[in-house]
Order: sequence, then C-alpha cells, then structure tokens
Amino acid sequence: MKRGILSYLCCLVPLVLFQACDNTIEPLVESESTNFALHGYLDMRTDQQIVRLEGLRPNILSEPVSLEGVEVSTIDHTDGTVVIWRDSIITLDNGTLGTVFVANFRPDLGHEYSFNVGRNGVTEGRATTRVPEPPVVLPATPVGESENMKQHLVLIGLKDQPTKVHILYEVSPPNETERQVISVAYGDPGFLSNAGWELEISLGIDRFIILNALGLDSVTQDIRLHNVEMRATLFSEEWQTQGSEFNLENAHGFFGSIGVFDGGWDIDSSAVRKLGFIDNQQRN
Repeated sequence: MKRGILSYLCCLVPLVLFQACDNTIEPLVESESTNFALHGYLDMRTDQQIVRLEGLRPNILSEPVSLEGVEVSTIDHTDGTVVIWRDSIITLDNGTLGTVFVANFRPDLGHEYSFNVGRNGVTEGRATTRVPEPPVVLPATPVGESENMKQHLVLIGLKDQPTKVHILYEVSPPNETERQVISVAYGDPGFLSNAGWELEISLGIDRFIILNALGLDSVTQDIRLHNVEMRATLFSEEWQTQGSEFNLENAHGFFGSIGVFDGGWDIDSSAVRKLGFIDNQQRN
C-alpha cells in the first residue's frame, strides 16, 4: 500500500527545482466544509518539508477556493514549537501551475504535528500526524558458530514493518585507532508478532562483509568492535489506512509522516570472540 502513494508523493522531492509530477489532485469535492486538498508528509530524512496545497470546488459550477492570503503553519504538540511555512508556485509536468508550501525543520520521533491552513488567524483546514515512536530493541543471545552465527531481535512497540533496515558496525581495523562504520543492508526483513516486529541478524555473514569492506582476509582476528546499531525507516499509521482521511479536518488528500530510527545493543562478549573480533563495546 505504501508504494502507490509514495510513487505520487516522491514527485514532491524535485519541487524545489520547480518541477513536479502531473496534477492528480481532484479539484472537485462536493462538501461545503472541505476547502482544500493537500498531499505530503513530514520526513525525518530531510531538513526541508514540502506539502502541496490546492483549493477545491464544492460543485462543478463554482470557482475553486482561492489560496490568496492563505497562511500555513505546523504545531509540534509535544514541545509546542510553531513553524510558519512559505508558499511557492511551481510548474507541473503537465504544464499547469501548482502551489506548494515549504518549511525548514526536521520532525522528531514520537512527536505529534498538526498542519494548519487558514487566513487572518482563523484555521480553515487541518491535518495531523504522529511520527512513529522509537521501538525498544530486545536482543536474544546469539546462536551458532563463526559464519553461521545469528541473533534474533524484537523491536518492541512496532506495529508495522520497518523498511530500508541497515545494521551499522563501528569497528577499528588492526593497528589503527580511527573508527569506521560498516553498513550492512537488510532490506525489509522480519515479521509482526504479539511482541512487536521480529527479525534475525546474520552476524557470521556480516563479519565477512566487514572484512571485505576493510580489505582484510577471513583469518584476521584483531578487529575491534565498538558499537552495533540498527537504522530503519518507519511509517506513520496514515500509510496503513490510505483513503480514510481520518486525520484530515475540512481537507481532502493525504498527510502522514516518516521517521528514522537508530537503536543499538550490545553483543555478548563470548559471541564477539567467536566472530574473531576484540570486544571494545561500551556497555551500559
């Protein structure tokens, strides 16, 4: 379900260059109280947020609601921060003009935001989203020997699949003090359970990826392991309920959020030694 709406919303990325995809916003909505269509999302992966806004027509004979004098802001309902957005006219791929609103900030995990559209201090339309809460990483004891070693993880609190999962290993090569971070891509792994999202890490295979990235052979034993963590992309609940518009007030379209989670854990010292690494993890 995410892929369809992402294929449309990803066209918002080049809007800063005044290019965009076709105007697929439906300008006619038979509702006296729904004045605006909006499409966009808050994204922790970037410092610039972009949402497209369009005035709607309540019936086929009427003119679209004008965007002249419209004021757009977001309120962070977790810490009270208010951000004023600026408008920009862009040319769509079909040659027509469209309006986007842009703001420079990066949303935070677990924070709830409202996107407010109005005039003269009066709100005429609103959308809300909560960036996903950061899960708690619960690691099991690694099992297996050497290249067959695996570790089971549970991301407690997650209700949907994390995507673009990477495991980041912070290591020091032999006889070097400078640390390097080796990223191993896992894609979209795991499954949902009553405990949360569960997945398995192939520590033994990752060891060979680390050695290869450092240009070392498989018998090297004196790499120091300093830290292990996971990085994953998380989607808000609006992506799972597309079309319901439950989070829109006097507006039509889509508004959600995307979070980026970084969470670490310690690998048991005996498992680190079996992998052929020196354990330099800073344990809590």
